Amino acid sequence: MNRISSSENGPLRIRFRPLDLSAFVPMKENRPKTYHNLNNMKQKDYFNLLSDELILSIFKYLPRAALGAMSQVCRRLRSLTHDPSLWCRVDMSRKHIESCYLRDVLLRGTIVLKMYQTTVHGSSIYSPNRNTWFTKLQFLDLTLATISSECLLSLISACRSLRKLSLETLPLNLAIFEKLALNTQLDTLNLTMCTGIDLDCCSIITGQMKHLRYLNLGWTQLNDQCVNYTCRTIQASIEQLTLSGFRQGMTDECVENLTRRAVRLRVLDLSDSSLLTDKSVISVLRNCLHLEHVAFSRCYAIAPIAYASLKQSRHLTSLDIFGVVDDRGLQKLHSLLGASIALNQQRFSYVARPTYGLRRTSVWGLRTRP
Repeated sequence: MNRISSSENGPLRIRFRPLDLSAFVPMKENRPKTYHNLNNMKQKDYFNLLSDELILSIFKYLPRAALGAMSQVCRRLRSLTHDPSLWCRVDMSRKHIESCYLRDVLLRGTIVLKMYQTTVHGSSIYSPNRNTWFTKLQFLDLTLATISSECLLSLISACRSLRKLSLETLPLNLAIFEKLALNTQLDTLNLTMCTGIDLDCCSIITGQMKHLRYLNLGWTQLNDQCVNYTCRTIQASIEQLTLSGFRQGMTDECVENLTRRAVRLRVLDLSDSSLLTDKSVISVLRNCLHLEHVAFSRCYAIAPIAYASLKQSRHLTSLDIFGVVDDRGLQKLHSLLGASIALNQQRFSYVARPTYGLRRTSVWGLRTRP
């Protein structure tokens, strides 16, 4: 019951008795529904009770854009979203990015970076107010990327730990190769269809990159002098090599010099070399004792019967001669070589390339995510 009290000169005061609302609350299984106080719920942050390790394990499933949004919530989340474990492997393929954004990603400790068909705007990844710094990059894929020579030079200059690199179709110069040679652990280099490679650049590849094992120089438009020099000075550590597309530059003498130096060759692609003859097949057979795969596609000056001598190679398992003989000739050659040597299995060279076939979400066998 309500009580009304008043004083002579004071205002009228109305006192309400607390009401029991249990009779009006809908019942469920003979239990009254509980209503929480909204003010108390706002004061209790359950997400903040989680440990950093648990939050990081959740953040690993978020896309990069979501991490960027989370970093603007509070200082703790900003620190967690910048943890190197979240940025170890990054895929920025088919995106348009600014060079400053690329710098921010690299500063977070990225080790594997895929930039397939990525367009980079800007002339440098360096900030004018920041001293020289070095990235942790070890695997970098710039295949079919659009990036200026100045920005590419600044990117390579910031790398000292590169192990595998793809610069396919990019314009290069001597300054880029000089910075690239500072990565002493580089063992894989894909330069397919690159331009701007001269004799000085070739001397750096064969003279200073002493740990190279996988090298692709296919269709790089090297002149005859560069091709001859590369074959005479190639590193003995090379295991897989592509020198395709040199229609008039690759000769039998080049192949003889090449096979004498690169004694560890397991994969060799000399496709589209119009001047090669049967002598090159003999040089390969005599000098490459560990050869497993060889390609002479569209080498029309080599007689098809000359390939039958490759049966003597102990480790050879694959031979590519696309465009040389018809199906009937392939059947006859297959009968001469035996079942241990497969014919025409790889139409395109896979040497040093980060992705090949259907495996488009990884680079050199390392899975990446956007």
